[in-house]
Amino acid sequence: TVVVRTEGGAENVSYEGMRCATGERKIYAFGRPDGTWSRNKYARWDLIEARRETSYHRELFFHYFCTVDGAANLKVIRHAIDNGGIRRGGD
Repeated sequence: TVVVRTEGGAENVSYEGMRCATGERKIYAFGRPDGTWSRNKYARWDLIEARRETSYHRELFFHYFCTVDGAANLKVIRHAIDNGGIRRGGD
């Protein structure tokens, strides 16, 4: 589940998946203000754009959920969240 909040208080909530092996992401559903979910009728696997620096998908993929060897295990992900990500040389 991803929650993106602006400084002004606007909020977007989505339920997403990520494939480390292929560098793809999918948005399954969108959160509603009442706490329910709206299924994404157009859900599909899309490539995560590595060159798009403003993408939260890029940040989560490269610095939190995926490692050089593929998907990180839960212990590695929790450590990354607590410590600002999995940084690789020069990132």
